[in-house]
Amino acid sequence: MTASADARRSLVVGLAMVLLVFCQSTLADMVATIERVKPSIVAVGTFAATSNPQFSFRGTGFVVGDGNLAATNAHVLPSSASGISLESLAFQ
Repeated sequence: MTASADARRSLVVGLAMVLLVFCQSTLADMVATIERVKPSIVAVGTFAATSNPQFSFRGTGFVVGDGNLAATNAHVLPSSASGISLESLAFQ
């Protein structure tokens, strides 16, 4: 092997070791973050007492602040063609 090939191999092995250490610490941080925020995740959908099923899942959101407000994406919310609907927005 040439000196250039040895240098590249050393560089690749060194980078792999750095990435391995970084990924392990990042994975631990990610697990802790998921455990912390998981209780704030909610299911978002519509509820209509006369429908079967009564609840129609549309997406997810997360609780903000003291629990009286939830945030989600606009595409999760139902579009209302008319102002009259027997459906209501529901969170679980």
